[in-house]
Amino acid sequence: MMPSLEPARSWPSRVWGDAKQYPAAFNLATILATGIVVTAIIYLPFAARPFDVVDFGDFLPLLRNNPTILTQLEALIRRYLDEGRLNVIPYFFIATKWFFFGWLVPLWQTARFLQMWLIVLGVYVVLRELGVARFGALCGAALFVVAPPGMAAWVRLTVAEPLGTLLLLLATHLAIGYQEDERWRLRAIGIVLVLLAIAFTKEMLLAAAPFVL
Repeated sequence: MMPSLEPARSWPSRVWGDAKQYPAAFNLATILATGIVVTAIIYLPFAARPFDVVDFGDFLPLLRNNPTILTQLEALIRRYLDEGRLNVIPYFFIATKWFFFGWLVPLWQTARFLQMWLIVLGVYVVLRELGVARFGALCGAALFVVAPPGMAAWVRLTVAEPLGTLLLLLATHLAIGYQEDERWRLRAIGIVLVLLAIAFTKEMLLAAAPFVL
């Protein structure tokens, strides 16, 4: 059944509040800049560290012994398919980062730092679209910086949860705007495709699919 089309507020208005409240937007931008500086001090993405042996102990031989991204991806898939894991999308990104970054761990860490900040921003946007007040949305987004599960994601460079969380936030964003979008069929297709991507990124995150639907 075609969803009813409700009066739509503009996207900036849903996220920032009244689009004319420029001081509020400036304050949020200041908070964002401060947050980026603070998290950079906490997690030191530019610091030279060794690869984490927990995951890279398995990954590095497969990456070093295969000359191309495709053969590296194939080796990763074969290695973990025996364990019933088919996280093709994060394996692809691991092979891609190895191709571009190699042994330069700070570049791996910087890529994860940017990814985590996309999550923080995505959580804020989704909470605002759900009607949460600015302060509540900021607190919810801040949990991904200071809560123990979130803290681990900033430094464990091979875990797939950050990418899966980004996809989950995208699916939620598409679902929130579903009722008021004239192109609701495209949104429905997009939601299904993103959920499929989550299945091949971190299958456990599909437990949140009923919330999206």
